[in-house]
Amino acid sequence: MENEMMNEMLSEDFSLRELTRTNHADCDNTPSVAEKENLRLLAQKVLQPLRNAWGQPLKVNSAYRSLLVNARVHGARNSYHLRGLAADIDCGNSPEKVMRLALECRDLQLPVVEVIVSKRGAHYWLHVALKANGDTKKPVMTMTCY
Repeated sequence: MENEMMNEMLSEDFSLRELTRTNHADCDNTPSVAEKENLRLLAQKVLQPLRNAWGQPLKVNSAYRSLLVNARVHGARNSYHLRGLAADIDCGNSPEKVMRLALECRDLQLPVVEVIVSKRGAHYWLHVALKANGDTKKPVMTMTCY
């Protein structure tokens, strides 16, 4: 039963399993009902439109994170990942891909509050966070390198 639940599709191309996957197998990373609903909204309102515009699969490196997983990856204490409202998309070694995806977020007018291009060494990720109901944060687009 649990396996069936994890295979649940949250949008046409994104599953619950994909959006809760972690490299920290010793940590429970099961979302609550509310967090799962946030993941569904993230998949339907941000990830799926972005994938459709891109025209090919996107690899989500991290989406939902439990408190323990977030601590292990040194995530922000108020991270949108903790509520199932953010995803990090792996863009490999392609600065063109990460920048095109970031610009797609803008061009598609996706309901995002954070679009962050991250680079570590030669590897790029795009962090996107869905603007939640009642969120008063102004949308931010930024780049970080480390």
